[in-house]
Amino acid sequence: VVWHCLRHALHRLGVGRRLASSGLQVLFRQINQDIHCEYDKLNAQAAAVVCQRLLQMHLTGDAPRSYWRACFLGLSAINLAENAGNYVSTQLKSQMYVTTAMQLQQELPNSLCFLSRYFLMRARDTYSEAGSVAHPAMQWLFHPLGHEFIVNCKLPCREGQAMWASVTNKANPIENISQKFKESLLEDIFAGLAFPCSGHLSSNKDQPLSWHGPESELHLLHECCRSAPLKSKSSLAKVWVLSKGEDSPSSMGGCSVDVLMSSIADGCDHGRDEVAEWWAALGLVALHWLRGEEEAAKSFYSTVDHLPKSLLLSENPIPKALFQAFNARRIILHAESLTRERLKESGKLCDKASIYLMQSIELASLHHSLNAENSCGMEKDTRLVQGEGTRQGSLHSANRMQELAQLLCCDWLLATRTDIWEISLDVVSRRNCLGLIGFQHDLESLRTIAHAQKAALPRVYLYEAVARLMTDANPARTLQLLQRAGTRQAFNQSACGALRNDCVTGERERAIALLMACRHLPTPYLSAPGQRKGMLLEAASCLEKMCDKRTLKRCKQILLSLKE
Repeated sequence: VVWHCLRHALHRLGVGRRLASSGLQVLFRQINQDIHCEYDKLNAQAAAVVCQRLLQMHLTGDAPRSYWRACFLGLSAINLAENAGNYVSTQLKSQMYVTTAMQLQQELPNSLCFLSRYFLMRARDTYSEAGSVAHPAMQWLFHPLGHEFIVNCKLPCREGQAMWASVTNKANPIENISQKFKESLLEDIFAGLAFPCSGHLSSNKDQPLSWHGPESELHLLHECCRSAPLKSKSSLAKVWVLSKGEDSPSSMGGCSVDVLMSSIADGCDHGRDEVAEWWAALGLVALHWLRGEEEAAKSFYSTVDHLPKSLLLSENPIPKALFQAFNARRIILHAESLTRERLKESGKLCDKASIYLMQSIELASLHHSLNAENSCGMEKDTRLVQGEGTRQGSLHSANRMQELAQLLCCDWLLATRTDIWEISLDVVSRRNCLGLIGFQHDLESLRTIAHAQKAALPRVYLYEAVARLMTDANPARTLQLLQRAGTRQAFNQSACGALRNDCVTGERERAIALLMACRHLPTPYLSAPGQRKGMLLEAASCLEKMCDKRTLKRCKQILLSLKE
C-alpha cells in the first residue's frame, strides 16, 4: 500500500509513467518498440480492470473483507490506469477514483477524511483534464450535496431496500451508494414538504417560508434518476481492435479480453431508476400543489400515473395509498365544474387510499414491534450491538421516511375530503355529508402518525375541528381546537425527522383554521365588528408566507364577498 501511494505521487509529479516504461526494460528492447509499448498499455489496462472489479467485489461483500487488501486493489487500479493512458476511458478512470475514495472512507478516522476528498477531486479533475463533461449518472458525485454525502458516508456499499430507489447493477458499489444518496435526499425532501424548516424563522415571525431547499433537492433527484445508461464499451473499441489484430500474441487472449471489456462495461452501466424517479415526480407534484401551482404540476402527472411494478407489488402498500390519494386530489384540483358523480369518484379513490394507508400503518407497527424485540435480545451481547449499529440506523431512517410518506398521504386525503364536504354542502346536509366515516378513519391514521411525528399535532387539532364542523358539534369546543391548530410551534430536528434546522409548524394550519372559522362557525361566535375581516386578512398574510396561491385566491374571494 505504501509503495502504491508513492507510485501514485510519482504519477502526479509526471514521472511515474516514464519510469514504468523505461528502467531495466530498455536493456531488453530490440525492435517493434511501439508495438510493445502498445501491448504494455493494454496489459496495464486489463490489469486495472481486474483490480477494479476485485475492489468492487470487496466493497459489495462478494469477496472476503480485508480493508488493507481492498486499499491495495484500489491504488493498484489507479496506478495501472495511469500507465495505460488513453486505453482506459475517462469514465472508467473516474469510477476508479470514486471507488477508491469510498473504500478509504469505510474505516478511516475523521482526521484522515481529506484522503477520500482528494480522490473525489481527482475523479472530477479527470473529466476536466480530458475536456469532457461528467456523464449525468455520475454528476451527483460532484454536486456539493453528493460530495458531502460520500465523504461523510460510513454505510456499507451494498444494495439497500428497493422501496425508495432501485439498483440496476448490484455488483457496482457506486450504484449502491447512489441508492443510499437518493434515499437520503428523499428523507430530506419529505421532511421539508411536511414541516417547513428555516433557521431564522424562530426569531423572525414575519419572514416568508421558502421551498427552495426541497425544490432544489427534488430537481437534483429527478435529474439523477432520468440519466441514461453509461456506455463504456464504445470507449474501449481501440483496445478490442488491437487485441484482435494479426500481431496480437496468443498470450494476450483476444477472446478473453473481449469478455473482460464486456464485463467492465456492464459494471459501469447506470440504468434509469424508475422507482426514485416516481418518488421525485410525486414530490414535485406535492410541492407545486402546496404552492397552488396546479398547471406546473401537470408536467409530472404522466410519471406519477405510471406506478413502477416493483412498488405495485411491494409488501408495503404506502406507494399504492399515495397513488390513489394523488388521483383523488387531482380530480378536486382540476375539475372546473365538479358534478356529484365526480365527487363520488374522488371519494371512492379516497376510500381505497385510506385502506392502503391503514394497512401500511399496521405493517409499520408490526415491524417496529419485531425490531424492538430484536434490539432487546441483542443488548445482551455487546459485540452484536456494535456490529448491528449501522443496520439499525438504516432501519430508523427507513421508518422515518415511511412515516413522512404516510403523513403526506394523510394530508392529501383529509384535504380532499374537506374540499368534497365544502363543495357538497349545497347538495346534502352537514350530518349526512359525503365521506364522514372515511374522514374519521383518516383522522385516526393521522393521530397514529402524530405519536411519532410530534410536529404533526397542529394538523390533528385542525382536522378534529373540521370533523366537528361536519357533525354540527358544539361550536365552543370547535373554536378551541381551531385556535390550538393555529398556534405557531417550533420543534427540534429529532421531533420532525428533518436533517436541517428547526421545524416551524402552524402557519398553514393557522391560515386554514381561520378560513374554516370564518366560513362555518355560527355568527354569535364571531360577532365583533370587523372580526371576520381581520381573521381573513391574517389568513391571507399566512398564505403569502407559504406561497399558497390557490388558497390565497379563495381567501380573497371570501373577503370580496364580505365587502359585498
